[in-house]
Amino acid sequence: MKKTIAFLISISLLFSTFSVFAAEKTTENNTYGKKIINEEIEYYPDGSYTVITLTEDEGITPRGTVYSKSGSKKFSHYDSNKLAWEFTVHGTFTVTTGVHAMCIASSYSVNISNNAWSNKSASTYEHSNQAVGNATFTKKILFVTTDTEDCQVILYCDANGQLS
Repeated sequence: MKKTIAFLISISLLFSTFSVFAAEKTTENNTYGKKIINEEIEYYPDGSYTVITLTEDEGITPRGTVYSKSGSKKFSHYDSNKLAWEFTVHGTFTVTTGVHAMCIASSYSVNISNNAWSNKSASTYEHSNQAVGNATFTKKILFVTTDTEDCQVILYCDANGQLS
């Protein structure tokens, strides 16, 4: 009887160890974050340029025809080949495969790298299958505004869960 109890305890400990490792592995895959889908550069006449980076959150595996998809689109503005500011729109979508996608949440983040620039305003909203963000940045030299940049970022999700 004691051998049977000892055997059952050993087996249960063995299985609980495997389940802990499996849980850690799943958590690890979900926290790695983002996969870059696309990156483009827009050049402007004054020599500045913007790098547009589209990323998708990893770790969400579609199971069935209805699932959630998240990602972001970041505008990184460079002035004299130095990063001036970044504006990122984050969106979460519900996708019904082959039928439609709906944006259910949006947010934004701002990063200022050059002290001459500041963020005057920023906002996001959801519209159908889009997370839309608007921002205005101003550049001041000796308290005088020398440049103003308006930026609209739209993160789309199509009916197949493809972000653009």
